[in-house]
Amino acid sequence: MEGKTEGAPTLWGKGIWNILKEETAWMRGKKIFHTITVRNGKRDLLSNLNFLVTAHLCPSKKTLERNLRIGKPCGDYVIILMDLDCQDETILKAEIGAVASANFEGRFSIHFATQEIESWMVADPNGFREVYKRYNTDCIVNKVTPLSHDPERPDCNPQISDRLKEAVEKCGEDYRKSIEGPQLLKAVNPSLVASKCSYFMRLRNDLRCLIEMPS
Repeated sequence: MEGKTEGAPTLWGKGIWNILKEETAWMRGKKIFHTITVRNGKRDLLSNLNFLVTAHLCPSKKTLERNLRIGKPCGDYVIILMDLDCQDETILKAEIGAVASANFEGRFSIHFATQEIESWMVADPNGFREVYKRYNTDCIVNKVTPLSHDPERPDCNPQISDRLKEAVEKCGEDYRKSIEGPQLLKAVNPSLVASKCSYFMRLRNDLRCLIEMPS
């Protein structure tokens, strides 16, 4: 993951697992080991991608022996997730693939939040009732609802995170990526998000296929 909203541990869990709560529960039940590695933004992720993928899929002999001692399995697949941020998807996917595919073809997949992961939050305005329930909730929901009609639209000026922040601030509150962000991912209805956000649906379907979870 490229940043704190998507993956860093918080009081409210790890962001992406918050919205993939059903899949996370399935993996726990099936004892499928899963972990998140978080970097400080897209450039940091890309510059360290080869090392991170290699460390997961082909660790050193010393690391492998240590993992076996503590019962931690060797990784067999990597999902790379980052915000598209209005970049050309084909070019960015090729850039990522060029780094990871040399040694690990077929053992990783690339997914994007379009244009940002905030798209998946605003897709379900009712999630804001849970996160902002002590505040001017109706005002916030009313301001966010227009954003929910086409959350993955390609308009990037301003980006969806800026539009979300502006909407919440007009009601006297704030949206912070590493605080309210993970909470909102936990509060939204994933099925509703999937019905509005094709990029989230692809990620969810890809993960369910990998863990053999019935749809």
